[in-house]
Amino acid sequence: MKLEKATLILIKISLIAIFSTDALTKYILGYVDYPFLILPNRVLKILMIISTLVIILRYIKSLHKIVIKIYALLLILFLTSIVNYVFFDLTFEYFIRYSYFFFIAPLFFIKINAVRWQKEVVNTLKYLLYINFFFVVIGLLIDFQLFKTYFNRFGYNGLLITPMQTTYFYIGSIIVAIKSKQRTFLILGLISALLAGTKTLLGFLAFLSCYFIIAKKKRTKLIVPLGIFILFTFYAFLQQKSFSNTINTKGLMYALTSSRSNLLISFFDNLPTTNFNIITGGVSLKENRVEMEIIDVLMYFGLLGCIVYYYLYRQLYVAFVKENLSVFYYFAILLFVLVAGNFLYNPINCFMILIALKTLQLRFSQYT
Repeated sequence: MKLEKATLILIKISLIAIFSTDALTKYILGYVDYPFLILPNRVLKILMIISTLVIILRYIKSLHKIVIKIYALLLILFLTSIVNYVFFDLTFEYFIRYSYFFFIAPLFFIKINAVRWQKEVVNTLKYLLYINFFFVVIGLLIDFQLFKTYFNRFGYNGLLITPMQTTYFYIGSIIVAIKSKQRTFLILGLISALLAGTKTLLGFLAFLSCYFIIAKKKRTKLIVPLGIFILFTFYAFLQQKSFSNTINTKGLMYALTSSRSNLLISFFDNLPTTNFNIITGGVSLKENRVEMEIIDVLMYFGLLGCIVYYYLYRQLYVAFVKENLSVFYYFAILLFVLVAGNFLYNPINCFMILIALKTLQLRFSQYT
C-alpha cells in the first residue's frame, strides 16, 4: 500500500472513530452509572498514536526528515517530563496529553493529491457535520440535554462531547468548507456554530466576517450582509442571560475568559509558594491549570516546553500557511489557544487543526 493511501485511510477512519467514540463517551458520562476504568475516547487516542507510529515506521524512508525534526522536539518534552518526575514528583499524564500533537503531526506533511484528500477526508468531515447537525436540530426542538453544549445556558452541540472540542470542530469545518468551496457544507457549519453557543465560536465568526469584508472589499455587495452577520453574532452573544449576569457581577474580562483571568491572577499570586522552575516548569496542572495554553505549558514544561512548541508551530506555519485565508486561520487559532485554552488538553482538537491546515495547503475546484 502506498504511503498516501495509507495516510488517507488512517485519517478518514480516525475522523469517523473520533466522532463515534465521543458520542458514546458523552452518553456514558451523562446516563451510565458505572465506573469505567478507561473511557472509549481515551482508548481511541491511544490507538491513533499506535496506528500513526506503525505508518511512520513502515514508511520511515519517505518520512525521516520531518519525523526527525518533530520527534526530536518530542524527545525534549519527554526528557523535561522525566526531570519533573524525578525532582518534582509529577506524573506523565500531561506529557501524554500535550504530546499527542507531535505524534500525529508528521502524517500531515506527506504530499497528498487534492482530489483524493477532498474525497476521503473533506467529504467525510462534511457528512459527519451533517449527521451532527441533525442531532443539533433534534436537541433544539425537544431541548434534550444529551445534545446540549452546556447544562445551564444556551447551546446545542449534538453528539460532540465538550464545548472546546465543539469549538475547534466547527472552526476547522468552516475553514475546510470555505477552502473546498462547498456551499451547503459552509452554510450548515455556520448555523451549527451559532447554535453551539460557545464564546470562542461567536468570536471566530465575528473575526471571519471582518476578514471577508477586508479581503473582498472590492465586492461591495458582500459588505452589507457580512456587516449584518457581525451585528447578529454580537447580539446573540450579548443576549445570553448567564453572560450578562456574569458581566454585572464579576466583570467583562471574567465573563470573556470564563474565569481564566482570575485563575491567572491566582497563579501569579501563589507563584512564590509553588515549586515552579523556569527551565522545566514542574508545576502540577491538576491543581493549578489556568486553561490558557501558553501559561499551562510554561507551568508544566517551563521555557524549554514553550521553545519546543514555538518550533512546532513554526514548522506548521512554513509548511501550511500559503495564502491569506491560511494566515487568518493560523493566527486566529493562536489567539484562541492563548485566551480560550483546552486546545492541547483535548488532543482531538490538534487533529482538527491539522486537517484544516492540510486542506488550506491544497488547491480545489469551483464551488459545489
